[in-house]
Amino acid sequence: RRNYTHLINVVQGRDESLRDYLTRFNRESLTVKDLEPSFAMAALNSGLRSSSSFTFSLMKKPPVDMVDLLRRAEKYVNAEEGMAARKQKTSWSGHQEEKGEHSRNSPEKKEKRKERSKLAKEDLRHKLSRRENSPRGGAPIPAYNNFAPLLDTRTRILTVEQDKVPIQWPAKLRTPAEKRDTEKYCRYHRDHGHDTKECKQLKNQIEDLILKGHLRKYVDRDASQGRKEQRQEEAPQQ
Repeated sequence: RRNYTHLINVVQGRDESLRDYLTRFNRESLTVKDLEPSFAMAALNSGLRSSSSFTFSLMKKPPVDMVDLLRRAEKYVNAEEGMAARKQKTSWSGHQEEKGEHSRNSPEKKEKRKERSKLAKEDLRHKLSRRENSPRGGAPIPAYNNFAPLLDTRTRILTVEQDKVPIQWPAKLRTPAEKRDTEKYCRYHRDHGHDTKECKQLKNQIEDLILKGHLRKYVDRDASQGRKEQRQEEAPQQ
């Protein structure tokens, strides 16, 4: 697995279409472990050709998140291919034009292009944005008043166990991005605004998992019953 800095070198070629660049970036992103959506969006943005109209659009109105960037990219891909088809059409004549247009607009070709575009877009969206943008699945996590004393910090428990237990990931933060503290980052929400150690939703999530039979190896069974938690959460490792 490659380091996330590898994506900085994935840049759009001089004659590379936007669709081909997005597909290639998606393929390379799949080789990076624990890729943060904010870095992926920055890397994808910086890799675009500086002279393209899409780059100008992003500079004029920066994307809100990766989902927004991909949605706008899809519109430019369609426009780019539409213009290419129009130029190709005007350069053809007679039978060649009729034959080429028929081939490109055949139901099979249209369906393949549509499916290829959808797969490239959804693969990248699933990897980079599924946890920060998709609603939580299942019943809402209860808010608890009493919590089991733990042998480790919730930050480390989340880091170690996130792929081993059925964690219910939270919905996207509702607070406007401009009002959040960019110096703080929550690994549970995968967004800026507060530290992982301050996250009340993560606290309830871990308690809920313990009550359901998960993460019990982290419970401090030697602690006296009803003892208030005194463990100091550590700051998340960057």
